[in-house]
Amino acid sequence: MSKLYWHILSIILLAATKGYIYSQVPPYFNHLNVEDGLSENTISQIFQASNNLVYLGTSAGLNVYDGARIKVINRYTTDQPVLKSNSIMSCCMEQSNGDIWFSTNSELARYRPLDNSIISIGLDDSSSPYYLLDLEADRYLWFSYDSCTYRLDTENHNISDTTLSARIRNGQ
Repeated sequence: MSKLYWHILSIILLAATKGYIYSQVPPYFNHLNVEDGLSENTISQIFQASNNLVYLGTSAGLNVYDGARIKVINRYTTDQPVLKSNSIMSCCMEQSNGDIWFSTNSELARYRPLDNSIISIGLDDSSSPYYLLDLEADRYLWFSYDSCTYRLDTENHNISDTTLSARIRNGQ
């Protein structure tokens, strides 16, 4: 076939696909801020749970976003569980039962969305931050605190010091 035929066919194909290419809907982004109910505009931690709730960690608390509303959990809320510190350091790890683990400047915390309760766990009254590291076998939560690594049994809340110095102290 001639070159003219291929040129005409190319122009027809381009013209036919032009409308399809330009008919794509551009992505829509919804920016959340304090006017929407966010505890603070700066978000340092983001986690989406298996139930599609989005957990947003800020220095003013944990924000739970369901796509329409924001629920703030911090030490000043009166209608919800209260934290010892507002500053979320690590967010989040989810257990198979739906519980959400996060850490603040002064505690580890387990948030239970089903009954809107928080269990707070800490080693002492120090203000050293806690950092989540891993959730092993849906039971053992590894975290760091004051330059040491610990393992929390999430069923009975026993904490094991796994650092080399602790093993030397215990003769292991």
